Amino acid sequence: MKHPDRESQLVEFYRQARLPEDRVEAILSAASLARSERRWRTRAIAVSIALVIVVGVCLWLFSQTTDLRQQLASQPQDGSNEEAARPEQQNNSQDEVVETGRSGVQVAEDRAEAPAAGFRLVAFRSHDDRCPHCRATGEMVARLQTEMADRPLEIEQFALQRQDGRPAMLARIDALNLTSLVADQPETAFGLLLSPSGAPLRRLDPDQPAAAINAQILDIIEQ
Repeated sequence: MKHPDRESQLVEFYRQARLPEDRVEAILSAASLARSERRWRTRAIAVSIALVIVVGVCLWLFSQTTDLRQQLASQPQDGSNEEAARPEQQNNSQDEVVETGRSGVQVAEDRAEAPAAGFRLVAFRSHDDRCPHCRATGEMVARLQTEMADRPLEIEQFALQRQDGRPAMLARIDALNLTSLVADQPETAFGLLLSPSGAPLRRLDPDQPAAAINAQILDIIEQ
């Protein structure tokens, strides 16, 4: 505990000891420097601990990204072997509707390697509905499936956080030539409009107003 009269008491003590004034001031200055050194040493230790924590978090994120990249790199080969064993099923495959999480969104997953005729909208989300951006992406998909039902538009959603059916999902992303969009993205929540040939046309931010998203889509598919 710091006493406000500590310095005056020290001055009085050294005066009673009959020390010269310059000697008393030198002693007091040395004590002040020692206190300052202790304060800066404490701050330096705190900063060092914070830096260690930041470096640890960065290393953990790098490890997670590396694992996801390795999974994405290894899955297409397995998927191509499976499709090579069933060439006729590739040509005659139909869209499957799959439930994805608590939002009740239904996702069309086309197992054919080549995109079907017509435009396609694909949506990616890396978390469940607790993430606001991912929840907005799911709501955007659900709304467009209703409002664009009579348009030449197929909609797919990829829930990247799910583990069940993950090999087939990664193979499908690779078949659409979209692996590079999610390989190095631990945080992903967006939509992407593709041409009938599979070329990316426009990225859709789910945080935009619904009318703006609809206008962007219709402006392209009704040309």
